[in-house]
Amino acid sequence: MIKALFKTSITVVFVFITIALSAQTKIELLGAEYLEYKEPQFGKVRRLIGGVGFKHEDVTMYCDSAYQNEENNTFTAYSNVKIYQGDSVSLFGDTLYYQGNTRTALLKGKVVTLNDGQTTLTTDAINYDANVGIGYYTTHGHIVSKENTMDSRIGSYDTRSKTFEFKDSVVLINPEYVMYCDTLQYNTSNQYAYFFGPTRIINTKDSTLVYCEQGWYNTKINYSQIKKNSYIFTEDKKLFADSMVYTGKTGIDEAFGNILLVDTTNKIEIHGQRGTYNRNTNKAWVTKAPYASMRVEKDTLFVTADTLLTTYDTILRNRTLYTYHKTKFYKKDMQGLCDSLQYSFKDSVINMEGTPVLWNDKNQITADTLRVYMKDGQLQMMRMMKNTFIVMERDSVKYNQIKGRNAEAYFADRRLKQVTVNQDVENVYYVEEDTGKYIGMQKVICGSLRIEIDSNKVGKVFYHLSPVGDLHPMDKIPAGEDRLKGFRWLANIRPNSKTDVIPVYVPEKQPEKPAPKQKEKKKKDTKDKPKK
Repeated sequence: MIKALFKTSITVVFVFITIALSAQTKIELLGAEYLEYKEPQFGKVRRLIGGVGFKHEDVTMYCDSAYQNEENNTFTAYSNVKIYQGDSVSLFGDTLYYQGNTRTALLKGKVVTLNDGQTTLTTDAINYDANVGIGYYTTHGHIVSKENTMDSRIGSYDTRSKTFEFKDSVVLINPEYVMYCDTLQYNTSNQYAYFFGPTRIINTKDSTLVYCEQGWYNTKINYSQIKKNSYIFTEDKKLFADSMVYTGKTGIDEAFGNILLVDTTNKIEIHGQRGTYNRNTNKAWVTKAPYASMRVEKDTLFVTADTLLTTYDTILRNRTLYTYHKTKFYKKDMQGLCDSLQYSFKDSVINMEGTPVLWNDKNQITADTLRVYMKDGQLQMMRMMKNTFIVMERDSVKYNQIKGRNAEAYFADRRLKQVTVNQDVENVYYVEEDTGKYIGMQKVICGSLRIEIDSNKVGKVFYHLSPVGDLHPMDKIPAGEDRLKGFRWLANIRPNSKTDVIPVYVPEKQPEKPAPKQKEKKKKDTKDKPKK
């Protein structure tokens, strides 16, 4: 039994060897000017000189001289070596080692090139596999493909799929940018580049730097998608995100996840989860839990809203921040709420629209529109347009109040110092002695008013244009007279710190797909069927 199995195994192995040998075609000598035979220890060898040519299946090779080993189906070629496969692939070098049984070639020389009609690879040694049309190198290669050039220490080129794979010290140069990376795959047909490991892309026109550790780039239209520690640096801006889409020609970039946009010139940082930046118009939008922090002298202004937008006017050289819907901000000397806000970096002016509220110390200011002017990072002046209402808290039940059409307020050392109100003015304030004891509550209606304030206390009050009013003793204030119509004290919604402004992002949960329902197996009828 064992002998029979052994004989069968030997027969099977012999059959496979016979099939393999029959599949190996012999190298054909096309011609030579001089031929002689030598018989070294490794077998019978032909020495060929002058106009030497070989053919092996679809590969033809030429050289000045060669040694051919017919028994091993190999040859070594010297000087002016040329290899052609099909109508497109050609290789040139000084020395060739060719294995006929494996259809592989090692081509060496001072300058070795591989060309397929679209791309040229230059190095000093190429290993070429004629079976699959792939050449690879390990001693630095230089590639020219249309308008792109590439260099790397290790690489390969698939002449059939037109795909390069580069490793170690990879450099890709394009008329519009230069790319440095660790590993790169590049297809010369569709001009897509896929890169892995630390990668830098530098725009040659504006020196914009793109960095990531994974992504792809369409070199034809200058379009890229990057991720993993990705960022984009321009001359005065830095953009960080989990992933980005960079469009060189259109100039519109998109960012996703943990976005941070830093404007070093205007000292502003914008955070969010989704953003768009137009380099042509210098506009940037950020949504999904966005907020901005602006360094203002020795303080920082924190702002949040549903959407943040920044623009830059190249003529006026001014950057402006716009916020839209549910705007909230915090700074040590002022806090506010409104629907939309506009902040000009050049003149440090804040415009608040849509039910705006601003707090300063123990003062609350509302109007249809608020315009805040700052100087050296501190409140300087404020304009209130239409339906002005100013509330100054004295204690939990006493509030000085000023109501009118339009008003102006002036600040010093972060505190309210003077208020001027015009048209339809109403005023309620508590008169105090120097000791701090209350004398009574005064209520006045007039055409205009000016109040001077010291340490949050009303100092002097000047009434103009037909003032009419009464001073009520503290124990004889009529019910309801201590509140002007429209009075609202909104301390419960006032931002008290930056943590009240900075939003907490909660990732959206993807809806779970319901598990497929299992088909119910039909129960077999166990009842005895009536016999026919």
